[in-house]
Amino acid sequence: MYPYKQPSARTLLRQFLTRFKKRGYIETANGKANLYAGCTRLSVQLRAASSRKPLTLPYRAIRAAIHYLYAVRTVTRSDLEAFSRGYNSALLGILIEIAGSAARIQRTASGRLRLSLLGIRYYFAGADRSPRDLTIAAHNGARHVLFSYAHLRGRRAWKQHVQRLGLRVLLDSGAFSVWRAAQQGKAIAPIDLAAYISFIQEHQDVIQAYFNLDVIGDPAATRQNAEQMQAAGLQPIPVWHAGTDLQELQQLIQQEHPVIAIGGTVGMSEKRRRRIFRWVFRLYPEQNFHFLGGSSRLLTAFPWFSADSTGWLVGRKYGALIDAQGQRRAPEINGLQATARNCQYLASLEAAG
Repeated sequence: MYPYKQPSARTLLRQFLTRFKKRGYIETANGKANLYAGCTRLSVQLRAASSRKPLTLPYRAIRAAIHYLYAVRTVTRSDLEAFSRGYNSALLGILIEIAGSAARIQRTASGRLRLSLLGIRYYFAGADRSPRDLTIAAHNGARHVLFSYAHLRGRRAWKQHVQRLGLRVLLDSGAFSVWRAAQQGKAIAPIDLAAYISFIQEHQDVIQAYFNLDVIGDPAATRQNAEQMQAAGLQPIPVWHAGTDLQELQQLIQQEHPVIAIGGTVGMSEKRRRRIFRWVFRLYPEQNFHFLGGSSRLLTAFPWFSADSTGWLVGRKYGALIDAQGQRRAPEINGLQATARNCQYLASLEAAG
């Protein structure tokens, strides 16, 4: 069990070129052949089997695309336009060859091809106000964390810790926590959408992804928030709450989001959650799903794209370990050791594909 380490784009490109030269061709996502047509110090040439005119792809563009794929873990042809205008199909074929059996090719609702890496990216939650826990996680393989905007607004030190430890942030709006606090009669300021958008834009150097601002119990207002975020140039991850209207999930599928989060399962029995997840993955096998609050046995029982939870902290709190079978007490080690092992296990899931 080793924490996942993002591979070097330079190394992956070098390995690809060796295979490409030797074999003489690579297959596109549609099963067609791109033939090897030579290379220089700065670029590789390839051509379609039906064409005599070669395409020239700079190594710089290929390395940038590789780095992007392993950073976000899912791409389409249109995503690759930023790296190679007009040659994105060839570039997608190269990425498919490089990723190999560690990825899968999907088709969106409209039939577009999507390449997604296998394995589960785990976001360590619950440490946005605890530099000590954050450091333990980072020193044991964590590279991605989930922070709540509700906890971060008005604070600055969080970013220093993220940069110091080399972490990337998945940002949750904190809307549910604020709603629950209000239900309990606590005085807490609501989440302002404009401020949330501004915060994301200000800190995009460390914020890798972010959820939509949910309005609890009001799907129409939630959709309106998503539209306003998109109008501001953002691409929030939408959340479907398990057990709610299936039509809401179907609409999200039709919108072809790279990832859809499934929430609202905390407090459900494992049997009920398993039944819901089995149904969702059976209906939409081509969609990437994020497991909100996921660190149970169900994390490895389904092909999740990513997940987050505070579950890794059971090591410090209860001396418990997390593995593919769930949680178990580990009296033979102390809380710090248990937390470290939980981090190592959960971080290793990204390489499990």
